[in-house]
Amino acid sequence: MINWAANDVCQNDHKLQWVKKHISKCTQCGPVDTMSRYGCVQCNIYYCVKCRQPPVMGEFCGGGHELKYVPNLKYHSCDVCRASIAGGAYRCQECDYDVCEKCWIVKED
Repeated sequence: MINWAANDVCQNDHKLQWVKKHISKCTQCGPVDTMSRYGCVQCNIYYCVKCRQPPVMGEFCGGGHELKYVPNLKYHSCDVCRASIAGGAYRCQECDYDVCEKCWIVKED
């Protein structure tokens, strides 16, 4: 089940913001070596994608950019389910945000 972080707030009630930041510590689960998509800039806290998954909001990434279908996206993983992409996916080049076809279909249901 997707954790729709777009409506989440930090412990100080600041709305979490869409970010692209490499983190070594997730506020919720501890030490990690991964990308964060949500965080509180004011409190300098960030969450890994397992704890706060990016939303699939229509045809746009959390940064408001249009997701474009790429028929053969190699060497990427889905930012929703974290699976390696073996084929087509929807992508935001600017945010380096990818959604595999399986998650895209779930989004539309």
